[in-house]
Amino acid sequence: MFGEKFGLARATMLSAFVKGAVFVIGISIVGFLTTRTSLPSCSSNSSALPLVFQFPLWPHIEAYTDYRDLYLRCLVTPFLSGTGPLNLRDPYHLNTIVYNYPPLFLYLIAGFAALGNNFSLPAVPLVLFDILTVIPLYLIAKEFIFGGNEKMAFAVSAFWVANPINLFYNDLMWLNTAPTTFFLVLAVYLFLKKNWLFSALTLAVSTGLKQISIVLFPIFLIFIAGTAGFSKKLILYAVSYVAAVVLISTPYLFTEPQNYFWSLNFPILGLPPGASNTPPTFSTSLGDPVRITTFLGFLSSNLAGFVSTSYQYLDYFLLGAFVAFLLYLVFTALSRRRRNQQPFSANEILVYCFVAFLIFFALFGRGMYKYYFASVTPLGIPLFKSKFGAVIFEVLSLVILLAPREVTPWMAVLILTLTPKMLEEPAIMPKLLSEGEIKKS
Repeated sequence: MFGEKFGLARATMLSAFVKGAVFVIGISIVGFLTTRTSLPSCSSNSSALPLVFQFPLWPHIEAYTDYRDLYLRCLVTPFLSGTGPLNLRDPYHLNTIVYNYPPLFLYLIAGFAALGNNFSLPAVPLVLFDILTVIPLYLIAKEFIFGGNEKMAFAVSAFWVANPINLFYNDLMWLNTAPTTFFLVLAVYLFLKKNWLFSALTLAVSTGLKQISIVLFPIFLIFIAGTAGFSKKLILYAVSYVAAVVLISTPYLFTEPQNYFWSLNFPILGLPPGASNTPPTFSTSLGDPVRITTFLGFLSSNLAGFVSTSYQYLDYFLLGAFVAFLLYLVFTALSRRRRNQQPFSANEILVYCFVAFLIFFALFGRGMYKYYFASVTPLGIPLFKSKFGAVIFEVLSLVILLAPREVTPWMAVLILTLTPKMLEEPAIMPKLLSEGEIKKS
């Protein structure tokens, strides 16, 4: 296996070498022997340290210090010490910052932090999952893009390993996207393999790490319906996913549902007591996310009021755009079934998963940061069907890293314009099995 020049093992070794080297650089910058407890606590003048800093030569590169200033100080330390109300280890009652994710991410980094009092220990799983993401990425490229061509799959893997967004935000700054992305890409690969149960479970794990992965759930249901109709496979996928997410979210989903949903930015049960209902306003602070209308405030201070007002309506535009996208997929699936055509191809599934996240990034009312793109770079595989597309992929990633932060949502719009090119089917692109073939298998 290790003797295969362009095999999966070599791709994994390349990923481990490159990303591991960047990880070591990050440790060196901080200090190999730095202890976690040497940091001041979250409540100890936490505003004294910036959450973002910039490089003088490249002022638009924003290094988010969330790992140091939020994950360790405001989440891991109080969670492990049980400093919440009644000394409970409760991520939604830490008396520090609002924990905006399902519980798996905190479990993951806190578990590694409990192994020893070293600053870099909780970062190990974050970098490790980024290294391992090359495995499902390689398999998707080999089996569903290049018809078994290992050399091309290795080339795709090498391009992704060298992606500047992932190297900077995942392997150097140790942000939270890598575990979510690994399970997300693995869920896509298992879905393409028609392994419905394990695809549902891995997608649930990805959602349990960061709720953004839920956007693929309705899309996968449509893909299954387009392939096999309303069948046991569809029910299995839906029930398995929902049950796994509920299990991951227990006990908080039941013991404090109001805090749980509000923390995930789903205030379906109203605001918890003491929670702020202040609407977002235009800000030039580096620590604040940007929205698709944010750039107007940078153009003119007179537009700041309009920009602030627009923030309150963006989620409605997001909902409308996402529903329209789902309806398009439903219409396409029904149309192909009526004409007895092949269901969605593997290439189309990859592209439409990518599109779903880009729509979310462009219109999300809460706003986004540059590092969000690290969650979805593996889904850009369809761009690698040509050398030009591979170069465009890397160039756009570098532009996102270097461009002014206020244009970040517009980069998602720009990438969306490449959708027709990504949807072009190469001759070697495998098709998903038809309904009859699935029954035979």
